[in-house]
Amino acid sequence: MNKSILALTVGLCVFSLQTFASPTAQLSFTAAAEPPPCHIQQAPGTLDFGNIQRSQLNGNTPTQLPVKPFVGAITIQCEGDTSIGLSAVDNSGGSAITVGDLHWDNPATTVTTTQTDQRFGLGMTQDGNPIGVWNVVFHSAQVDGAAASIGIASNGILDVNDTSPTMRNNGKAVSWVQNNAFAVGEIFTVQADAAVAIAPIKDLASGSEIDFAGSATLEIKYL
Repeated sequence: MNKSILALTVGLCVFSLQTFASPTAQLSFTAAAEPPPCHIQQAPGTLDFGNIQRSQLNGNTPTQLPVKPFVGAITIQCEGDTSIGLSAVDNSGGSAITVGDLHWDNPATTVTTTQTDQRFGLGMTQDGNPIGVWNVVFHSAQVDGAAASIGIASNGILDVNDTSPTMRNNGKAVSWVQNNAFAVGEIFTVQADAAVAIAPIKDLASGSEIDFAGSATLEIKYL
């Protein structure tokens, strides 16, 4: 039995007139098909950038810290062949700085100040100033052990005009792509490298320690 069929209803309708019974009856069947469930089997732990001295930061422009990879891949196991993506919610929404780009060398990717859908926050200072901006670039994707590329799903459709392999905060989903279409499989893996930029010193309170923490909630989307 196909376990993806979750609901089945049968409607039996008999129509009659006041005097003559109809010689026909109508049977109606409806079904709701759902994709096989998927579960995150492995997710990297928290990245620790350690203590950063003010002398390492620029006075008037943002400072990007060295790109740091998450240890271990994100691994998702599905109970049957399907296509999926990952959407993100910024847990510090609205706190990303509006200046400074983020850059990765491999794969070569840049998030500019205008690409607000790809800028995630690091929280606010006690004075109400944003501390910085961050995002991750995804790479080394595989589906059932075969190489895949990174694509962006918008409303369930592969957006061929959006090719940056980074998280989005606007409802779009990062997806696995093979042969110019959403990949189909059961085991999905991908690596993630984080880029973080800290606000200029002039925008940060002096004389006190500033803690920053960025986080995003990833949700599996069925495509």
